[in-house]
Amino acid sequence: MPIKKIEDLIDSLPKRKPELFTEVNANDHFELARLLHQLSPEGKIHVFNNLNSDLKRQEVLYETDLDSRLEIESSLGSKGLAILLSSMPEDEATDIIQELGV
Repeated sequence: MPIKKIEDLIDSLPKRKPELFTEVNANDHFELARLLHQLSPEGKIHVFNNLNSDLKRQEVLYETDLDSRLEIESSLGSKGLAILLSSMPEDEATDIIQELGV
């Protein structure tokens, strides 16, 4: 997935939201997690919010870098993060909680 295409779609929001949704969800969560650090904080949040399942959100949150994770976590708020973590594998949720200092 070319990061430039994602950036262009984000820059064209809200007009190109359906295209962003399609592009984001056409990619493997590992690839998305690896590329998030190249986006602005706002871009990371747009990508995360356009994922089509909680499972994919959990996987991206777990696999991405710490800075991206912190930026996404701050956009979720405590309740949103708790909901996401509650259905994750316990060891992964524990790792995230420890890293975030929650």
